[in-house]
Amino acid sequence: MALASVLVVLDDFGTRDATAAAQSTLSSSTARLAELRTELAHAQQRLGGARRTDRAVVAEFDADQAALSSAQTALAHDEAGIRSGGVDLGQLDRCLDDVEQAINQMAVGQNAGGLGTLRASSSACAVLDEVER
Repeated sequence: MALASVLVVLDDFGTRDATAAAQSTLSSSTARLAELRTELAHAQQRLGGARRTDRAVVAEFDADQAALSSAQTALAHDEAGIRSGGVDLGQLDRCLDDVEQAINQMAVGQNAGGLGTLRASSSACAVLDEVER
């Protein structure tokens, strides 16, 4: 019986040691979890700030894009009626754009497409021919 009592006491010490180690690990883990929760809260705050900044930048970009589009439309409208030396600059611009496209098509071996584009440009360019006459 004495041997059994000694074993129970030894087993009790082993259990107490294991419990103390587990409690120490639990305390350490609980402290680390608190630190990680604080870091997570800070990261979430930074992320929220970054998202707000992103939304503001996107809104500003969209507003700038709309303003640019409006300015380009107004410019195209204004250029259409501008004349220099009796030539409608808008017409000249359209003619040159068409001729440039035809040249680019031919440069990459699309001769049929280039000739088609050149033929299509003839009406825009013909207006310019009439000015010289």
